Amino acid sequence: MAASHLLSTVTPLQLPEDDGDEHPVEVSLSNFIEQLLSPNGGKGSPFCSAIIRSISLGQAEIDLFKIIVLLVTLDDVKYHVHIRHPKDEESLWHHFITSLWSYHGFVHDTVVIYRPGKMQKAAWDALDVDFTAELSDSDTAASQDILSVALRLRDFRNNYWWYFWLNENWQWPISIVKAIMKCASHVVRVQLQCDEEPLHIDKWEQTDDLLGEKVEGWKHAEGKIYGNGMKDDVHFLFAHARARFLIGSIILISVFLHVYYHF
Repeated sequence: MAASHLLSTVTPLQLPEDDGDEHPVEVSLSNFIEQLLSPNGGKGSPFCSAIIRSISLGQAEIDLFKIIVLLVTLDDVKYHVHIRHPKDEESLWHHFITSLWSYHGFVHDTVVIYRPGKMQKAAWDALDVDFTAELSDSDTAASQDILSVALRLRDFRNNYWWYFWLNENWQWPISIVKAIMKCASHVVRVQLQCDEEPLHIDKWEQTDDLLGEKVEGWKHAEGKIYGNGMKDDVHFLFAHARARFLIGSIILISVFLHVYYHF
């Protein structure tokens, strides 16, 4: 009931009103998710059904932030949805400790929505783009909208402990990009880096293979699927999961306490 009340009282997401980008909309990622999924002007609003035309993945030049930029259209008006995620290295031990009880990876993330113009140029000048994928809108049923992004982000946030601790190389920005592109199925073209010629690709399998070779972390985006066998799961846990550091620390502390109290 508390969650339902919270969602019903969330302020509806505002959109920038003009092309001048004088007042871009900036919200925290958590608020962005709640605003889009709120029945109070969020879920079911026109912006939620805005179709994603392209998706870009990159990082800030200072190399501390992963950046996702979605280009969406609503009533033939273009909006850029700019999501900034601080890399784990920015907070180091604090990030790992707070991950025990919260979705720390989403706490400091921000979302900026702006129209094409000055803000777009400033944002892209400070961005080292890994790739930009233009999505096809020919198949309406497979088209991805902003609501689908919010739903997937909520899933990553609510299951952050599982994803983060059980997969050492998992990064949610790459995971959400891969999930959106996979569900869209058809990619018109992919441009690797800003200065390279776009590659025309029309099958997800080809796109997946290409980005798996070119983008660091792409192959680990979906994480390890547990439950296929205890032996394999235990081996992966102690060889390729962040949780092994947590488990190792608990074992050492337990051994120390046992020795301390029994000798």
